[in-house]
Amino acid sequence: MFDRLGYTLVRCKDCGLVFVNPQSPSSETERIYDQEYFAKRDIGGASVDMTTIRSFRRLSAAQHLDDIAKSQQPPGRLLDVGCAEGFFLEVAKASGWECWGVEVSEFAAEVANGSNVGCIFEGKLRDAAYPDG
Repeated sequence: MFDRLGYTLVRCKDCGLVFVNPQSPSSETERIYDQEYFAKRDIGGASVDMTTIRSFRRLSAAQHLDDIAKSQQPPGRLLDVGCAEGFFLEVAKASGWECWGVEVSEFAAEVANGSNVGCIFEGKLRDAAYPDG
């Protein structure tokens, strides 16, 4: 457990997922992920340009896809909840995955849709009404 920017982050003992606990109200989440949030990215405390961010995110995506391939025969269908600007989906699509994304930020969803990385739903997962599977 640790704090970052006033939020308490915890790690699931079973799967390793790191998440905010307690969860913020929806209104707070929507306020946080505005265009300014995405404009002020940093990696390790240093501000970087979009080209560097894209390269970093692609490398990270490739590592995550390798992990997914250990339990799911690629390619298949992939849903990225909180897909941001779609960097992960960009790499997944290039690897043959059928990509879907959900993003609460209007700005980020618009960027992802403009990148043609897959079908991006702007809003909350529960409102996307995806079928099972």
